[in-house]
Amino acid sequence: MTTTQIGTFDYTIPAEFYGDFASDFDTVAINAEVLAKLNALLPDGVTIAANGMIFAEAEVADAAREIDYSEVLDQIEVDAIMAIIIKHETRTRV
Repeated sequence: MTTTQIGTFDYTIPAEFYGDFASDFDTVAINAEVLAKLNALLPDGVTIAANGMIFAEAEVADAAREIDYSEVLDQIEVDAIMAIIIKHETRTRV
């Protein structure tokens, strides 16, 4: 199947969202989980890459251009993801 880039979308959680506690979170892991959930919500043949590029198979490209990706992102419970993915300190035992 032929795919084509149809646009870009910034799905990453902005630093302001974390407030003063950004260092407590694994932001890379959170963004990766958001991306995975976002892609799971998209129609077959439409994918957002880690760099934000949106790709669609030729057969669904026109429909993919009509998707409101912000609306899809709003369906994801980011707080729930953050509650699971918290940066844990690794301690060396002597």
